[in-house]
Amino acid sequence: STTSPLSAAAAAGAQPADAKALLAAHAHWDWRSVARDLLQPWPSVTQENLASAVAACNGSAMYCARLQVHDGRLYVTDYAAIFFDRHYAPARIMPLLATLRRHPALPNLDVVVAANDEPRARAEPGDLRAWRRTCRRWGA
Repeated sequence: STTSPLSAAAAAGAQPADAKALLAAHAHWDWRSVARDLLQPWPSVTQENLASAVAACNGSAMYCARLQVHDGRLYVTDYAAIFFDRHYAPARIMPLLATLRRHPALPNLDVVVAANDEPRARAEPGDLRAWRRTCRRWGA
């Protein structure tokens, strides 16, 4: 029997030396399940949610942006860009543009993102048990 890259990465403990295994595992995530699970607490995003998020961005020094997809076009508003943000912007924007190119019929979206928020996925870096749980839960 063949071992999937995801299983191999989980079995290896996802140490830094296993970068190739981690990249291979990344390609096998069930991203729809991940997004559904992480967004489940919010059945919808209201205008009040967006206004509150923008106010939080304006009241802090963290990097924040509002990402809007309307009729297949991406609109980005930076609320608190950091001085070296020009180096990071392509890493944030290009994956979104690539996704829109591959899936032009995506529904409209309006979301505020604080790029330095703590991650909400239930896996902790370096915790082998958490990594294995994550692989079992969302792995393909």
